[in-house]
Amino acid sequence: MLISVAVTTDSLIRVIKAIDKRIEKITLIDFFSKPEWKDQKAMTFQVEMGDKEKTLTADEIENIWTRVIVQLQQQGAVIR
Repeated sequence: MLISVAVTTDSLIRVIKAIDKRIEKITLIDFFSKPEWKDQKAMTFQVEMGDKEKTLTADEIENIWTRVIVQLQQQGAVIR
């Protein structure tokens, strides 16, 4: 994603984690910036989901992932 340099990794992790209790782990994989991006940076996260009671279905995973994307976009992220 591309996002403002003012947005911290910790704040994004809190936003993602709060979306669903089945989001178990969020890891920053990579980040970088380029001068032509002005005040933006690229960030890549790994999001691990799971349910202790059952295997998540494809629809459940898709639903969680869609909500993650919507929340990130509300934070100003451009998903790439």
